[in-house]
Amino acid sequence: MVTGVLAAVLIGTIALATTIAALTLFMASGKVSNWFFLMMLATDLLLVGHLIEILSTDTDGAFAGVRVLYIGAQMVGPFTLLFIASYCEIELHPWLVRLPLLLAGLVGIVAMWTTGSTQLLYKHYWRSTYGSVHLDSEPAIGYHIIHAIPVVMVFIAVSLIAYRVKTWGPEHRRRLVLIGVVILIPFIGEIVYYAIRMLGQSSFPLYLTPYSLVLADVLLFFGIVRYDVIEIRGIATDRAMDFIAEAFILVDGEHRYITSNSAAKLLFPELQGLSAGSVIRTMPQWPSVLVEAVSSGGGGHSVEYETADPGSPIGQRFFVAEVSKVEVTAIGTKIAWSIVIRDVTEQRASIQQLEEYAFCDPLTGLNNRRHFKDLALSQLLRADRTGTPCHVMMLDLDYFKDINDTYGHLAGDAVLKHCAHVVKNALREHDLVGRHGGEEFVVLVTDATRAEALAIAERIRENVARSSLRYGDLDITTTISIGVAERSAQAGLKQVVDQADRALYLAKHDRNTVVLWDRTKSDDPATHASRPGGSGLSLGTGKSDQDRGPGTLLG
Repeated sequence: MVTGVLAAVLIGTIALATTIAALTLFMASGKVSNWFFLMMLATDLLLVGHLIEILSTDTDGAFAGVRVLYIGAQMVGPFTLLFIASYCEIELHPWLVRLPLLLAGLVGIVAMWTTGSTQLLYKHYWRSTYGSVHLDSEPAIGYHIIHAIPVVMVFIAVSLIAYRVKTWGPEHRRRLVLIGVVILIPFIGEIVYYAIRMLGQSSFPLYLTPYSLVLADVLLFFGIVRYDVIEIRGIATDRAMDFIAEAFILVDGEHRYITSNSAAKLLFPELQGLSAGSVIRTMPQWPSVLVEAVSSGGGGHSVEYETADPGSPIGQRFFVAEVSKVEVTAIGTKIAWSIVIRDVTEQRASIQQLEEYAFCDPLTGLNNRRHFKDLALSQLLRADRTGTPCHVMMLDLDYFKDINDTYGHLAGDAVLKHCAHVVKNALREHDLVGRHGGEEFVVLVTDATRAEALAIAERIRENVARSSLRYGDLDITTTISIGVAERSAQAGLKQVVDQADRALYLAKHDRNTVVLWDRTKSDDPATHASRPGGSGLSLGTGKSDQDRGPGTLLG
């Protein structure tokens, strides 16, 4: 009767342990689940061996059951320690630690299977029916050694759990404590049974370890179902997460790290060494906007942030993060946050490029004609309110067609870019410049007197004439003609540009000259012309030996 009850209990426990092992085999992945599966497999062998032992009808049958039992008993210790070390994210050296642990278990198995002839474990043994059917024996010295080794391993495993309990968050501490209790139950059962044997009770009626595993497995199954103690996730889920191009990170409401995919570890390399339950916001790389999004609670959030990146074409990288609340009802109601981060740098760069095309001349980088007009109108409105003077300049490169015809349009484009750079550098920070079309530029100078505006124009003319462009093995120099018009009160932009254009027409007669439009002398508007090398305000044509004509080339 007793044997039948014990056998039924063992069969039920074997079925439960097999179910737990199957869960980890088919629904989990990684080193943690691999060691856990092997630990449960060793537990199954221990229970099966003991079942054979109690159902045996003779000594040989009981001894065969004990041999099977010892395969599980000797390997459950190493597998438990390796599982706990992996679970606690403590790396053990494969050759110096893992291999000796596994070899110790194999030595115990060999000692058991050869004890019939070597008497390493039993001096002699017999089948006993006292209390329940079991193999009784007189232990040899090897018996004490191979029983002590798994006990020491389990003790080390429990110590690792105690170490991790101090550093992990509450949720993970709960799981660790539960696993620790599951391991301690058969550990205590083995120690009690061994102590009773050593006190002279050689025929103690019940081997406690297999039945303590009954309670441990029930508790473990409850922990898996209720608390997800080994964090069973589908292999397909893990692989799917790693195939997601976006970075995926899961944290709890206290900013404690739960899991992430490969893309997240590439974006935040510190995640590689971050333990589950660690506070993620302590990472130097972790954006403050994500801390704020999780702390604010509520529903989902979409936040943007950028980081410096010298290797990026625009010097920065831009990201959009979708932060969503996840409710898990396995433990009451647990709130977690999923964070999906997309790198939108390329999109931002494309938008910036489109904006530049909309506002800037693609060749020179200056404001294009339309954008210059918009900015200039805004500046004129501001000038009307403040009463500050404004001047418009029209600039045209001299003999530019000859450069294109002689050296090609690529050389002409290079000259345009070079001269645009020279003109922009000669202006003040708040002055406006744009490409008007072809080889023409337009400038708006605000908050400057007539003399100051002419001085700026003269500085542009001189800088262009003195500069040269290295193109292949040639040095190309050119000159520029400038027409300047002073805006009268409330005059429109088109009117002032037309006046500056008429002054430019006059400047082109002599070239390399600055001409000021005089609105009081419509018959002879050119009352001021700059002479190269002069004050920029003298009367005359501005001809000099510095004016070399069309695109002077110095080879």
